[in-house]
Amino acid sequence: MAHLACPCGNSLSNSCDGDETEYYFVGYGVLEAHQDDFAFFELVYNDLSTEIWKCDVCDRMMFFDGPSARVSRYMRRIDAESLGKDELAREHKSGICFNNLLFNEVDWFVGSKHESNGEPDYEILGNPGEPDRGPLFTCRMMEEQIFSHENGRFRNWWYADLYDDLIVFYSPLKDGR
Repeated sequence: MAHLACPCGNSLSNSCDGDETEYYFVGYGVLEAHQDDFAFFELVYNDLSTEIWKCDVCDRMMFFDGPSARVSRYMRRIDAESLGKDELAREHKSGICFNNLLFNEVDWFVGSKHESNGEPDYEILGNPGEPDRGPLFTCRMMEEQIFSHENGRFRNWWYADLYDDLIVFYSPLKDGR
């Protein structure tokens, strides 16, 4: 059985719970390049996102930047207000960060729209051309219906800037973003 542990000694995963991953980061460039290629949540399974696990004991974050199944870097969260303009101006990727609970929120949203309004029964996972698939809930649809707040506030995602040595989370409701 696979086991993921933090350097502090805390166990983060024993491979028994499918919702253990804390966050995924997807850059805006990836979202733009794959607007209608496949379902938004399929980005995770196509190696187009950065997987992030957080230790609840020491608050250290472990990043998996590629499919190698090895931790590629460690970071600790810091208060973004403590960073200077020079630090924030460094090279970075901007995008969306979300956790597994967003999947559940979107699944409920899509299902309720289908049941109450007769909208298509969108698939929130999948690739085009797979047999027996309904229409896909794509990156474009996530931007239009979820990230835009058109249908209310979905709580399990944030704007984020990913640097080599830190990640900065911003509220989706923060002015100026």
